[in-house]
Amino acid sequence: MRAAEALGAALGVPAQDVRQAIAAEHARPGERGNLVSTLSSAAWLVALLQAEPTLAEATRTDGRTVREAVLGAEIASAAALASEVLAGPYDVDWDGNWPSAAPRLRGRLPEGVQPGDVLVGSDGGGVRTQLRVFADVDGVLTADNVPDTWADPPYEDVWLSEYRRLAALYPDEVPRY
Repeated sequence: MRAAEALGAALGVPAQDVRQAIAAEHARPGERGNLVSTLSSAAWLVALLQAEPTLAEATRTDGRTVREAVLGAEIASAAALASEVLAGPYDVDWDGNWPSAAPRLRGRLPEGVQPGDVLVGSDGGGVRTQLRVFADVDGVLTADNVPDTWADPPYEDVWLSEYRRLAALYPDEVPRY
């Protein structure tokens, strides 16, 4: 398995340990396994680690490093964390799956912001966007997306190209929703 060797080398761990983690993530009970997605996340994480090897030591909120998360069969979340760290600082958590950020950010902005300020929003996986602060109709501060400021996660193109390549090779591994 090419992904295990590459990710093992990037993390400084045996490829066999990564192989086991890939298999465990794919077979996790209660989840719809998608080996194509897991392998694409492994390729994405390799690209991130090649760009910045210290990302292997980035720490999650549970105290585990990216390396430990991979070995714990959490490759996708480890890649998202590495992407988040590489993307850089941000001001506010923001969910890009909603058409407008304003209702979700209402009253949840950092202290001291003023209408007209522009904040950087993060989706927790490396996406960045700019958000302009304004006062809602009742005076509560919120923010909404500044058009054309969406920035994809670092090296997301690696994940996408690997997913497309593997999905074409192994269509039965891609869940049908």
